[in-house]
Amino acid sequence: MPLSKYLSFVGTGKETTPGTAVAPTLFAPATDLKPSDARNYVSDQAMRGSYVDSYDEIPTQGWSTYEYSGPVYVDVIGAVLKGLLGDEAITGTGPYTHTFSVLNTGQPPSFTLTDYNGFNARQFPGAQFSSLELKFSSDQLLEHTTQAQALPSATTTKPTQSFSAVAAKAGYTGVVSIGGAATGLVQSGTLTVTRAVGPILAVNGTQVPYKIWGAAVAYTGSLVIIYEDDTFLTPMLNGTKQALDVVFGVSPASLELKSSSTLFTKADVDRSNDWLTLAVDFKGVANTTDVGVSGGYSPVKATLINSQSAAY
Repeated sequence: MPLSKYLSFVGTGKETTPGTAVAPTLFAPATDLKPSDARNYVSDQAMRGSYVDSYDEIPTQGWSTYEYSGPVYVDVIGAVLKGLLGDEAITGTGPYTHTFSVLNTGQPPSFTLTDYNGFNARQFPGAQFSSLELKFSSDQLLEHTTQAQALPSATTTKPTQSFSAVAAKAGYTGVVSIGGAATGLVQSGTLTVTRAVGPILAVNGTQVPYKIWGAAVAYTGSLVIIYEDDTFLTPMLNGTKQALDVVFGVSPASLELKSSSTLFTKADVDRSNDWLTLAVDFKGVANTTDVGVSGGYSPVKATLINSQSAAY
């Protein structure tokens, strides 16, 4: 009997020791789950008097990738923001404000991703999040696609899932401010936080890499803006940096991504509809305004307001 996708789910748990699997504490409702274990081989091409390319395939160290997507729930997306950015500060007595920026004093925390497919559960330990893409438009939900790299997976006992009771956010409820002024002309957009991650390979007697390493953080995205005048074209032409702030929801359940120094790298006029739009690409420039308690620089600051009292 084929397995049903409708029984699938994913959970996340922050690790105490990087690479040592833990049980999930948060479960993110998802519309698509893509686990993948990579097994790598090197060929034995030592000649043996035959017209063949390879006489054997020798396994080397392997790792895994994990991608999942779905609506954004502001009480569980904090695990991804913590894993990507690393620096978290909590204020308030309920609701609680979680502010995330780039951690500039060390590696971000690692997580275990637990995937259940209707047959068994597999843990992906040592996971470092590599990308969070938020997509929004006036006629859709606010949605995310999250990617991570992890150590090889292993089966585990199926956890008892417990999902968020917080409602998903409709895209039209977003408030976009550019250059300090709110605008109602944005039709859709993507906001993407990325971190370069990859395995550190070592001669350690096992097929498991030493760890998954997180490198530098970047913040980029795109906006489709209704074109009424040159208000949003001029900053691109002049190379003027300005603040970009996008907020979904209000207290006690909201998500905000803000870059105090954003550069529009493209602003092309689009005539594919009856009305004109600008297709804008942007990049967050590292600055000292969006930093957290670890100081330094950060290209973006993310703020969650929810009922979660503890750090992610």
